[in-house]
Amino acid sequence: MRRAPPVRFVIVEPAAWRALELLLGALTAAVLAAWVALHAGASDRSAFGLTCLAGSAWGLAAWLRPPGADRLLAWDGGAWSLDGQPGGVRLMMDFGGWLLIRFAASATNQAHWLVLSDSPGPQDGERHALRVALNALGPASAVVLGVDADRAV
Repeated sequence: MRRAPPVRFVIVEPAAWRALELLLGALTAAVLAAWVALHAGASDRSAFGLTCLAGSAWGLAAWLRPPGADRLLAWDGGAWSLDGQPGGVRLMMDFGGWLLIRFAASATNQAHWLVLSDSPGPQDGERHALRVALNALGPASAVVLGVDADRAV
């Protein structure tokens, strides 16, 4: 099997991903606040108020967080790197229009989660090359929902 050609791709955090992070975080904070309030014996009205406050506070904090910096993911034909740091990459989920990629730095084994959307942009040709390189890793490295591909049904 031939190796995928080298590719360099700048990953920009999609606005829809950031909105999803904001909504899921706010929902989590609201549910946790409601559970604590009701478990502590608070009235339904005060539990609802605390839930709204916690969800709104989380949403505001997430909205004010600066967007993630652009990241450079590169495949040189033999090894992966993220912002010049070597490591391994796994395609965790492929939703067609969205890719969820996990990069583990070789030196620290720290995981970096990267999201890539198929929204039109200046790197449309490179996007296909990146998808080819990610899928060319073979079944030993490919992961489907956290399960090795050779065990997936």
